[in-house]
Amino acid sequence: MIILRGLLKIFYCACAVIIFNGCNSDADLSLSTDKPLKKYAGSTFGQQFNDALLAEIYNQLGEPILAVRHYNALSVQIDDPAILQRATEIASKTGQFESGLAFSNKWFRLSPDSLEAGQYFALLLLRNEKFAQAADQLQVIRELVAKEIQSEGNKGPFDGGLRFIGSMLSVELHHEKSFIVFQHYLKKYGKEVHQTQENLILASLAMKAKKYEVVLSSFHNINNARTETIPEIVMMKAKALQKLERIGEAVKGLKSYVENNEASDSTKLELVRLLILDKQKESADNYLKDLVIKHPDNKDLLKSLIALEIDQSELEVAKNNIQKLKQSEGYRSDAEYFTGEVLEAEGDFKNAILSYKKVNKGILLKRAKKKILVLYQKLREIQRMKVNLKKHEADLVD
Repeated sequence: MIILRGLLKIFYCACAVIIFNGCNSDADLSLSTDKPLKKYAGSTFGQQFNDALLAEIYNQLGEPILAVRHYNALSVQIDDPAILQRATEIASKTGQFESGLAFSNKWFRLSPDSLEAGQYFALLLLRNEKFAQAADQLQVIRELVAKEIQSEGNKGPFDGGLRFIGSMLSVELHHEKSFIVFQHYLKKYGKEVHQTQENLILASLAMKAKKYEVVLSSFHNINNARTETIPEIVMMKAKALQKLERIGEAVKGLKSYVENNEASDSTKLELVRLLILDKQKESADNYLKDLVIKHPDNKDLLKSLIALEIDQSELEVAKNNIQKLKQSEGYRSDAEYFTGEVLEAEGDFKNAILSYKKVNKGILLKRAKKKILVLYQKLREIQRMKVNLKKHEADLVD
């Protein structure tokens, strides 16, 4: 019954994909496959349905290469955007970028006002490393977005679709290629009036592509940044400096911003992280305490503070905060871990082991298990030392 339902689902899918208007062949579209299927002239509905059905069956069976081959054969027989969209989606999701590019190219030519088709075409140009063409396609998308915004009578800040293409590139997983394409785009289409926004997008893409020097140089070119973009600039610059192992500079810049502005809690947390990396744990402790006071119900902040207090040997303060953590049922396991760390720091290894054994979930469980093994080893060493000491004392008496 399950198999029958699956086949019926594929059948209906194939029926849906094959409904189209006209079946003009497109001899200009050349797709690359390992074993191209034989192209046939004078194609019939039956042949087209057969290709669509087989493509969907192979896709459902986890054979996307064979599915794309059948969509390959189908795509040269028809001019139906829905079928080309389906073929594009399967090809792009399964890494068959060359075929996906050909599908999306024809899909966009048939639907030049389709923003979705335009985006697929641009991203598949990018993935096939056709960077200059991808940059041109970004401009086409930007114009489509601008037209849509204007048609809706939008009266807000207008950047002509720049933010849209920036967002589109920022979620693309091929980070370096996105960065390269946007560099090409700026060289050809960059405008002084949008320079600040363009450099912010470039810096963001450079960060994801691990081009940290480019991140810093992008900010040198930013003038008259809007107030709401300044925190983003400060945070990105600090992270780039940290990645370049210039942590002192990162701390200095971020600390100056936090002390002179109404910084967000996320910015302060980033400062705490950098202060710890820069071994300024006392300063980090002070900022973290302020955040815990401000957000008393945020137990994750409290956990971070306890860990820092234990590291700073503020054990009595840590004990008080551990008791607060234990009051929340979901954090009792974490509280037992920190209790174990305090007892370990005090040299009470046996009770520390008992506390670590009570840790039963979360990311601290693995650490607790390692701690137990280490402490058992330490207890054995201590016992061995005691035995040796008694023997030594006995020898002295003799």
